[in-house]
Amino acid sequence: MFRTEHDDILQKRQDRTIAFFDAILAIAITIMALSITFPGLSDVLDKGLDTNFINHLTGYLISFLTLGVLWYMHMLHFTYNEFVGKSTEIILHFVLLFFITLFQPITTSLITHRGDRLNQLAYLTVSFLMYVVNLALIGWSRRENEKKNQKNKELWKLYHDYVLHDPEEKNPQAMEIARYVSQMQKPEILLAKRFERLPAEYQDIIQDHKEERQLTYRYTVVMTWVFIVIVNVAVDMFPYSIPGTYLVLLFGLLVLVMSRFLFYHKKREIIDDEETE
Repeated sequence: MFRTEHDDILQKRQDRTIAFFDAILAIAITIMALSITFPGLSDVLDKGLDTNFINHLTGYLISFLTLGVLWYMHMLHFTYNEFVGKSTEIILHFVLLFFITLFQPITTSLITHRGDRLNQLAYLTVSFLMYVVNLALIGWSRRENEKKNQKNKELWKLYHDYVLHDPEEKNPQAMEIARYVSQMQKPEILLAKRFERLPAEYQDIIQDHKEERQLTYRYTVVMTWVFIVIVNVAVDMFPYSIPGTYLVLLFGLLVLVMSRFLFYHKKREIIDDEETE
């Protein structure tokens, strides 16, 4: 609601942290892809696909989806929540990046020593810790955003009480609020704070956004735990059946897409019921 110089600093931190996170994730995925050696077409026609190539491609796909889902959950959260910019948030990002950078060596180990239970355990441990850290980051960021929203509500109350009702220039609180108002990024947001006085269609828009943010949080938490199970099953299946591994990964993608649809279909039903009433 209010834009201060401190908010501009946080915006710069967000831009650099998110850009760094995306870059490291992209590099990790690219390095894993570079380890795959594609066979010549003539060799494929004569002898068929090489088993080593299939193993490398399958291991890469497992890691690609594991990291891809992590990025997707991270992206969804920060689409609906602001970057707080505190040291805790930045440290959690670096811990997350640490586990991401481990994926190239543990993927190579998983493929090279296919069927080795210790290597499978190492892979699953890193995957699990990575997802848990991401959940911790999402949960902490959501809590801090709620605190910030509460602070903005209190600031609005002060603005309402001391500026609108008591515009005396000598009032120190009125002067402080006036300073914030002068730095507002979007002054029209003040109107949205008088929620009860807005037309019904605008109230619906604000309410829809709140519900969508809540549903997105539930979706990220539920799907993170679901994909931990999917990765576990895929890694266990990898040494015994390549087709079975692909089926597990395909099933995971379908669950990811369908659950997203179901979450928002449920939201749409709630809105339709309210409109009917």
